[in-house]
Amino acid sequence: MNEIEETMLKKIICEALNELYYNDKYLIQHDQKLQNILNDLHNIANKVPNMSRDVKDISDKVKEYVSERAIVFRFGIYLHELMCDNECLKHYHLDCEYNRNMDHIKTLEANAIVPDMLIHKRGSMEENLLVIEFKSWWNENNAHDKEKIEKLTDPKGKFKYKFGLSIIIKKEFPPTLEWVSAEHRIFEPLTFEDIMGTSKENCN
Repeated sequence: MNEIEETMLKKIICEALNELYYNDKYLIQHDQKLQNILNDLHNIANKVPNMSRDVKDISDKVKEYVSERAIVFRFGIYLHELMCDNECLKHYHLDCEYNRNMDHIKTLEANAIVPDMLIHKRGSMEENLLVIEFKSWWNENNAHDKEKIEKLTDPKGKFKYKFGLSIIIKKEFPPTLEWVSAEHRIFEPLTFEDIMGTSKENCN
């Protein structure tokens, strides 16, 4: 992909994230009212002897978020629709948790890996376009994800993905995006202001 096409790829990712936040706020934010109640209980418990432990037990049992996979699935639907309408990308495959490397298990340094999302062509090692790793606002530590992306985009490595993207789904829009390419080996922040409206399709 040339520079114009890379910008176009960033743009449709931003468009898919726009759709996710617009249509699926429940998946991202669904526990907010419950969390407010738990916070109130903690404030009361701090003033009542022997109550704090009981409140913590309640919190541990009820503080459950929608699975990250459910959020990634919905994002994948929006991204796939945009890819199908895009002349540059409609021939690529979009896969979640794809664990194959041709006819073998996908591994890095002898360890099996399952990337959250890939844009690639199945059965080919020549068309590895983009690897995406996700984290959610309740678990934002993406250091391991970025390390994995760096290895998958290493031009001297086995997989040679052209681009990598770390996405942290924040409770409120916008999410945190960090982009890396095989050519430029440094993660750079992406902002919606910089990306949206700057790209035109060009597949020359």
